[in-house]
Amino acid sequence: MNWSKPLALIISGAGAILALSSLVLFAVSRLPLSIVIGDMLVGLAVFSFGLLSLHYLERNPNMKSFLTTVAMVIAFSSHAQSQNKDTNTSQPSGKEQAVIQAERNMLNAYAQGDSKTLERLLADDLTDTSSNGSVATKQDILKSVKPNSNLTFDISRLKARVYGDAGVITGILAVKLKEGDKEMTEYYQVTNTFIKRKNAWRIVASQQNLIPVWQARNLEDSELKPVMALDCGQESSLKSLNGDVATYIRFTNSTAQPVIVHWLNYEGKRDPSEDQKQTLKPGQSDARFTYLTHPFMVTAADGKCLGIYQPTREPSLVVVK
Repeated sequence: MNWSKPLALIISGAGAILALSSLVLFAVSRLPLSIVIGDMLVGLAVFSFGLLSLHYLERNPNMKSFLTTVAMVIAFSSHAQSQNKDTNTSQPSGKEQAVIQAERNMLNAYAQGDSKTLERLLADDLTDTSSNGSVATKQDILKSVKPNSNLTFDISRLKARVYGDAGVITGILAVKLKEGDKEMTEYYQVTNTFIKRKNAWRIVASQQNLIPVWQARNLEDSELKPVMALDCGQESSLKSLNGDVATYIRFTNSTAQPVIVHWLNYEGKRDPSEDQKQTLKPGQSDARFTYLTHPFMVTAADGKCLGIYQPTREPSLVVVK
């Protein structure tokens, strides 16, 4: 029996199914559009190939073996596309969800002073390292924990990775403490390691690093300290001194013309590096992670100075007028 024509029909049908299923999948799922479009284009290409194969089959006696090879390639490509979707999905696996839940349970227990839950979640050989380098054990934590209704924990950018019976959590932890009418918030980059023991996830190592607010979340203009311009005549007397104190400054162009933000480097020069100067179109903003002693100059497109600005310890805002 000659399987060439049925095989061509199968190839054409497979392409049509792949293209249509891509459209349905996009409508009911959250897969990236780039993946769905890729699948659809592959499907249309396969469908077209099947139709052309039927047309030329009678004229080319070698088409049968060629079709068999192509069918194997299509099967492999479909499997690869499926694997690509699985790789690109952002939904955590069952094990990752379990580690994430253990992390959330631990934070709730800390906030509520729930020593019984912490006793279960903290491994006996826990090593907890804080930002100042001090190390605490499980017993140290259980002795210090107590209910505090003014203390809350909120973790964001939470990611989990599981390697067999080991899991690693990373995220940004916001620790909020209310004292009367005031609220203080500190942010930490946390890395917690869990081990699965006796069918339960327990934390064996924890590291917290204190980070500035601008690294933890986006800041509104109203949260930034306005910075006034220094006289342009001071350019020759200003230069960057050191990188000791990190800070944040945002520039917003409120003029009707493009402006250029220059860093005044350690020699007091407008640094020529492309990554150290930024052109802002009207209405555009640009943020800099910089240092307290690093001045910036804003110029017009022709290089004329419009103002010099010195960052402050607090996150600051420059509105170019």
